[in-house]
Amino acid sequence: MDKAVMYYFLIFSFSIIAAQPWLSSADAETAIPKLEGPVNDLAHVIPPTFARRIAAVSDTLFQKAGVSMMIVTVPDTGRENFERFANLLYSRWEMEKKGENRGILFFVAVKEKKMCIKPGHALEGVLPDALAKEMQDQHILPYLKRDQFGEGLLAGAIAIAKIVAYDAGVSLDGKIFLKPLAREKSREDNFQLIILAVIAFLIIAKRRAGS
Repeated sequence: MDKAVMYYFLIFSFSIIAAQPWLSSADAETAIPKLEGPVNDLAHVIPPTFARRIAAVSDTLFQKAGVSMMIVTVPDTGRENFERFANLLYSRWEMEKKGENRGILFFVAVKEKKMCIKPGHALEGVLPDALAKEMQDQHILPYLKRDQFGEGLLAGAIAIAKIVAYDAGVSLDGKIFLKPLAREKSREDNFQLIILAVIAFLIIAKRRAGS
């Protein structure tokens, strides 16, 4: 081999080897959360009632079609790029599931106001990017724009579960699949309504006393 060619080959090889620790440290600096169960609400934006219903949708889909569904919310992605964070998150989930590639990840970063739906390789034909985006725009984002994360993610989970079930030739039973979502009141919602009612009562009473 020509000496000049050998020289440049050695320089190129050394640069690749030297870059590996830097790449590994970059991955290590990205704090990917540990995932447990179908709903990982690390941003604390999903009311418990909706979290339970989403978990029920996920469990039923897995039992009927063998497809896992996971919802993850985070306050932000730190210094990491949103897309790369989502890819790393899905990769870790696949590793924990031993690489089945039959999962669907819903990922929401609240501060960045971004979300994505990532299907595994085995489901890309069932849920291509265009269809996933349509489901996201139609069923989820209208709720997220009103900060109704529970409603939006539940609506999206139901819509996509139906698509997967249809492709698998199975039916999904249960009330959570049958009718459009209605706003479910949490304890905080009810407490706020009580406060508003008391304030309204005091204002009306004051006006009557002054008349």
